[in-house]
Amino acid sequence: MIRVPPVSSCFGATEKQFQAFLAAMYVNYPGMRKSCGSCSLSSREVNLPDFHIDQFEVTNRQYLEFVRATEYKPKNSVDYLKHWDAPDKHPDWSSEFPVVWISQEDAAAYCAWRRAALPLKRSGKRRPVRQMGESLPGATPRPRPKPPI
Repeated sequence: MIRVPPVSSCFGATEKQFQAFLAAMYVNYPGMRKSCGSCSLSSREVNLPDFHIDQFEVTNRQYLEFVRATEYKPKNSVDYLKHWDAPDKHPDWSSEFPVVWISQEDAAAYCAWRRAALPLKRSGKRRPVRQMGESLPGATPRPRPKPPI
């Protein structure tokens, strides 16, 4: 896990910023400026504490370890790990790719097994927003596996 430092950020928009947004809109409908022209969006400073987060996504291999160790069965199996060959076997080429086709409940069970937790919407913790290819502060880029040809 890596530490994400605390940050202060502006949340919301000022009236001037909102008016600039409206002026730059490509899509306009009749009466839009009149109905949206005087929206009051409060802007406030938000201070978020530091927290720790996994440096990389959970891989199919890691999730398979959890499934085998706990004999985990989802409550709703519709679409559960539908890309796997069997409930306890992922395709060999996908072992280092991020696990997909699991629910929020499945992810929470995995985290509980690891004695970790998913970030909650109102926990005061944040998920970092990254641009494609950008790493978290202090992170080393993960080498990406190549899919089979």
